Amino acid sequence: MLEESLGIGRPLSSWPSPAQLLARFNNAEGTLPQPFDRRRRRMLITGSWFTIGTIAFWASFFALKNQLWLTVLDLGLAASAGLVLWLVQRKQVRLAGMIFLFVCLGFLLTVAGLADIPTVVAPRTLHLYMVPLTVYSVFLLQHERFAVRAAVVIIVLTCFAVLAMAPVDLAHEHFMNETQRRVGAVINVVSATVLLFMIIDIMLREAKETSALELDFARAVATGEIQAYLQAQCTADGRIVGAEALMRWRHSKRGYVSPAEFIPMAERSGLIVPAGEQIAAIVCKALHAWEDDPVLSQLTVSVNVSSAQLYSGASTTKLLGTVHEAETPPASLKFELTESMFVEDFEAVRSKMEQIRGQGIRMALDDFGTGFSSLAYLKLLPLDQIKVDQSFVRDLPGDASAAKIAATIVHLGEDLGLEVVAEGVENHAQLQALQAMGCRIFQGFLFSRPVPIEEFEALARSGKPLPAAPRPA
Repeated sequence: MLEESLGIGRPLSSWPSPAQLLARFNNAEGTLPQPFDRRRRRMLITGSWFTIGTIAFWASFFALKNQLWLTVLDLGLAASAGLVLWLVQRKQVRLAGMIFLFVCLGFLLTVAGLADIPTVVAPRTLHLYMVPLTVYSVFLLQHERFAVRAAVVIIVLTCFAVLAMAPVDLAHEHFMNETQRRVGAVINVVSATVLLFMIIDIMLREAKETSALELDFARAVATGEIQAYLQAQCTADGRIVGAEALMRWRHSKRGYVSPAEFIPMAERSGLIVPAGEQIAAIVCKALHAWEDDPVLSQLTVSVNVSSAQLYSGASTTKLLGTVHEAETPPASLKFELTESMFVEDFEAVRSKMEQIRGQGIRMALDDFGTGFSSLAYLKLLPLDQIKVDQSFVRDLPGDASAAKIAATIVHLGEDLGLEVVAEGVENHAQLQALQAMGCRIFQGFLFSRPVPIEEFEALARSGKPLPAAPRPA
């Protein structure tokens, strides 16, 4: 009904709280590559402190000239920059970026039209800050929808062009004499240039670090330094029924590198294929060794398969060859795919899945509910398992929308006869909410963090239920 869709008659207690709305806004962009997130934080911190420093000078100047409304505007912008710093510290980076862009744009338009009036002696210069602001827009909105990115960039550039070419004058009076305006023009030109240089420097330094990391990762793949860790999949009482193999990399100088940093880089460079093959080989060797173990032989291990591995016929053949060479019991192995793989060529992926499943290897769909959404196609896939993405589990049980999506996924899996695993379970409240939905298998820090294979073997052989594990820093 229309009333229901608009929320009319809906109890106030069912509406999300402001904190939940903010969390949903920031989580909507999904998991971002760590280098991008780090670079975005640096750019926002640099821009905010630069704004505070520049505004402190102008606010003091206008206060001495008794231009109170300009002083108030400057202090408002400084307060907004402080808010951005606070949000970045609280990891509300997406919201901080939006506030930074639109507050700065609004401030520049207002002050340029009211105080920075072009004359023969002193041209308008405040609009020059829109050049670095355009660079900010392109970068900060890099992972937003194309329509959003294009609209914001076009708006900023249009404002720049209008202020540069048209003598926009909203005040019809000058608040500074010509000498003061000439000095102000020089300060604005130098400041805008310095800010642009700082932004480019941040981007160049990050690009250099990424290139060095990519080279180090290539060496690690060549020398076999990539490690396979296993994270237990358990029943609600802590009994281990399987595991997921996760790629880990211990850098010779940096120590363990976050997967959020090196996996996106490996996917872009194509190194994910040989690295993934190494993880598959390690797991297959372990499964072969477990074959005669009365406890470990009952477990299944999931291995993530990248789109590059699946779309390449040679890589798929090599992957199956690895399974056969290690004499791995195929029923103990499971290949995990992500929904995004089906967007490019559904039939090709389904054909590869049937080829793999024909060898007795089970198939799982990871991150379910975040990408490929056609249920008509889903029932055509040769799947054995679907996983409830941690982005839905994270907000349980407080977020009603996340709870509805998670429950729908669990019930859908049951209707299709699939095993359902909830990943990212970190506390008992989430566990209880998922149990109430009918989910029976769980994965997350509540039970165990990813551990080396030897440590996982000891955990499984002990037969003891896994306790809640502290989340690593």
